[in-house]
Amino acid sequence: MRKIGIAAGGEMAARISEALGKRGFETVFSVGAAREFPKLPDCLGAEAAVFFLPDGPEGEHVAAAVAACPLPAVIAASRGAPNSAAVYEGVRAGAFGAAEIDPFGDGGFDELAWKLSLAADARSAFSGFGERKISGAVPIAAIGASTGGPGVLAEILSSLPSDFAGACAIVQHMDSEFSESLADWLAKRSAIPVEMAADSDVPKAGRAYVSRADADLFMSPSGAFGYRDSGGDPFCPSIDFFFKSLAGYGRPGCAVLLTGMGGDGAAGMLALRGAGWRTIAQDEATSAVYGMPKLAAETGAAAEILGADKIGPRLASMFGALRG
Repeated sequence: MRKIGIAAGGEMAARISEALGKRGFETVFSVGAAREFPKLPDCLGAEAAVFFLPDGPEGEHVAAAVAACPLPAVIAASRGAPNSAAVYEGVRAGAFGAAEIDPFGDGGFDELAWKLSLAADARSAFSGFGERKISGAVPIAAIGASTGGPGVLAEILSSLPSDFAGACAIVQHMDSEFSESLADWLAKRSAIPVEMAADSDVPKAGRAYVSRADADLFMSPSGAFGYRDSGGDPFCPSIDFFFKSLAGYGRPGCAVLLTGMGGDGAAGMLALRGAGWRTIAQDEATSAVYGMPKLAAETGAAAEILGADKIGPRLASMFGALRG
């Protein structure tokens, strides 16, 4: 069983522990409130933490507790009455996401368990990310896309100059057998070389890298690409996972979220914006499916909302300024 810690009041802590216990998690400790979490001398072998978001002023402490927590954290909010502002602040502070749970039933706990598993899996991959600063690291244009994405990606890459000062890293939801053909298809339409992002590759300026579709891409502490098993995540490769792995990257770049259903990428983009990155979401008018970019806009993760034809030129201008 996976080991977790819980920050919640007595009855709620017991409820969360019981529900997650049925889903393969063992609670090794609990504290009564989020603000008590950092006082623990150790984490007793826990791999991840759940912070229950209560109503009222106590919820204001969750973001600070998440930021101070030595474990990857997921926020649990009551279904039907979530404190949205506090959830967003918690994600901005570094939480791996949030799930709405039914405090009187079983609803929402499958999602909470799934996100806890992702957070625990990420712990080793993200070890030291917050502290590392990579001297000379090339700035990254991190682009996430889903339904309708390939055409927009081609439009963006065709708008970049051949001497583009950054490296583009692309995470596109798709079936695994098509990822290599996507890279080839984009390469024929791009102004810069396009290739698959290989494990241990260090990104180079003036190139675009496409993630494999059968695993989740991340940026390792050494500044090289890496992959981890998606663990059955319905959104694969995970845009959120990749974006969050960039939060401690040595040189803030720009995160872009394109057309697609669902909400993958919004939480990761919010974390990157909090870490000093520029952020862009595609607008509704040019999106085939206005799901992911809509959530990024609504949560404040996206600082700029642009049409598909404006994103490439904006990146060219933004990264061109890095040349001085």
